[in-house]
Amino acid sequence: NCYVPRIQKDFYRENKVIRVVTIEENKSTKKEPRHQDIEIKIAEEKVASKLQAKVAINGNSQKGKIQIEYFSMEELEGLLEKFGVDMSS
Repeated sequence: NCYVPRIQKDFYRENKVIRVVTIEENKSTKKEPRHQDIEIKIAEEKVASKLQAKVAINGNSQKGKIQIEYFSMEELEGLLEKFGVDMSS
């Protein structure tokens, strides 16, 4: 079991802080990742590997967002080239 301190109250007496703390059992029950969540994570890893960039996929089966990070204009141009976008015009 995991126990977590919880601050209940702080009060001041004679220029000193007195903190009342309780220790509680951590009751957070982490759910097992759903099959769909695992598939999204796998897709995120595959896209990141293919693009050689940091990728985050957030969403569900209905809608979502793909975020691709780049750190220079050259990296952006390389990503755009992989998508077939010509910026020379």
